[in-house]
Amino acid sequence: MRFNNETGRDSFVSTPSIHFTPVSSPVVQSSFLSSSQVFFTAAPSVATPTVPMVGAVSLVSLPAGLELGGWQLKCLLLALLETTLSGTIASTWLHGVSEYGTGETEQEAVADLVDSLGEYLQSLEERETRLADVALEELNHLRTLIEPAR
Repeated sequence: MRFNNETGRDSFVSTPSIHFTPVSSPVVQSSFLSSSQVFFTAAPSVATPTVPMVGAVSLVSLPAGLELGGWQLKCLLLALLETTLSGTIASTWLHGVSEYGTGETEQEAVADLVDSLGEYLQSLEERETRLADVALEELNHLRTLIEPAR
């Protein structure tokens, strides 16, 4: 914190900038990237202590045909992996609904995610005649995404 001579009050000064270079992958085309580098300038919180970020976040693509936990993906599925000290969370987004799986490792979290999608599909199919339009859209989307493994 620095003292501001003009106002007579304390003020926070920005910390060094954070730089990262986005990378393209088979999932994220280079044309989708806004620039070769992105710059962030962070400042300390005024009232809340800052919590050190521990872990990593990555986007992975799960290929069509992948079989996990009795389920098979019918098409490509993008999942966000968040790794922390307590384990990994794999999440994905459907039409307005987020599904996730957890595990001690990335593989366990992805398997739990696929199992969660399969259980959600089964649950919707059991109630299909009573579903609202939004839930029917979810069901149709899940039917194009996942099926029981053969």
